[in-house]
Amino acid sequence: MTAVVELVHGILRFVLAAGLAVGAPAMWAQGLESRGEALYANHCVACHTCKAHTRRDPIVRNLAELAQQVDRWQANQKLGWTPEDRAAVVDYLNRVFYRF
Repeated sequence: MTAVVELVHGILRFVLAAGLAVGAPAMWAQGLESRGEALYANHCVACHTCKAHTRRDPIVRNLAELAQQVDRWQANQKLGWTPEDRAAVVDYLNRVFYRF
């Protein structure tokens, strides 16, 4: 099962990279609902699976901590996200996983 999940994630990264080559609208046309989802899928899913956000003892316990983690990791990776980009990723993660 793990090999299948890794294969799907690899395919998703490839498709997203191809979408980035022609611009954000192409990514959204491929089924991504928001800028936050597109940023997360392109930059974060390589290291994070949904397990990172659904563990029993979560690292983040509120919206402020979620925003801090997104800011921390985008800075660690030198992504140069704007405040709007960071807010979009926080919004996406909160809607899909956390629901604070």
